[in-house]
Amino acid sequence: KMNNFIVRMPNWIGDIIMALPVLEDIKTNFPNSHLAVLIKQKHLSLLKNNSFIDEYLFLEDKKKLIKNLKKFETGVLLTNSFSSALLFYRARIKKIIGYSKDLRNFFLTESIKYKNEKIHQIDKYKKLLNFLNISNSQSLPILKLKNEDINEAKNLLLNSGYDYKNKLIGINCTAAFGDAKCWPKERYKELITKFLEQNYKVIFFSEKKDDFFSDLSILNFQGNTNLSQLIHLINECSLFISNDSGPMHIASSLKRPLIAIFGSTCDIRTGPYNGYVIKKNVSCSPCFKRKCPIDFRCMKNISVKEVFEKSVEILNV
Repeated sequence: KMNNFIVRMPNWIGDIIMALPVLEDIKTNFPNSHLAVLIKQKHLSLLKNNSFIDEYLFLEDKKKLIKNLKKFETGVLLTNSFSSALLFYRARIKKIIGYSKDLRNFFLTESIKYKNEKIHQIDKYKKLLNFLNISNSQSLPILKLKNEDINEAKNLLLNSGYDYKNKLIGINCTAAFGDAKCWPKERYKELITKFLEQNYKVIFFSEKKDDFFSDLSILNFQGNTNLSQLIHLINECSLFISNDSGPMHIASSLKRPLIAIFGSTCDIRTGPYNGYVIKKNVSCSPCFKRKCPIDFRCMKNISVKEVFEKSVEILNV
């Protein structure tokens, strides 16, 4: 008998990437199943070339959503919200799998109590697959790219003045959750200056425009790329340096050489699977706060010299 699966994907870029192995594991174990994902429309670029997915449903399609969900027999919730569990319940999905948290237990047919545990987010998602008799696998997040999109990114770089003669270093100095996840901008500026002195090219990403770096001769794509372009531009980098963020997970899943800078968050839980993590063991970290209430020692203890030397080592491999 054919199984119909609907997977409610997470709401953040990094979490969506860490959830990709769940899709692979379902399709590998149920090769004849129909596998659909429920996502925000703006995140489609992360999934559009994924060979495990048979159908896309969008959260924005509110009018038809319940009707479209009714055909599914099994729902896997990778979000922990009350509303996402209620939605699957209202669609009368027979088997609803998820973490029990905040009274939503009533809507779940199979659940694990949500605990703060020191395991990687990928493994946390995969734990839910035990209810489908899928044992923990070695599958990892991989983003699939199409040649035409790769060529578009190359043209974008050529039109911005990059000639492919020098190695390209990508920098992402922001993070969606808050400042506590971010290495200080002054240090990124100092680091970029060192790269430019060594004739490396630097490409700069962030969601919003920021004049702080405007005096540096860098390829500045601040607030200027859609998600698809971001993915494909990161793919062109010889090295990517980032805070714990969605772009960090993009670089990791593309297997780009990566330095991930960690402070307030825990690399055991959300660290990259491919890449080098720089963090300092200070007593108050990880605190998971949006803003540091004290002296920001977890980030300030990471020197420009350390990040630069590690970068050069990776670039010269």
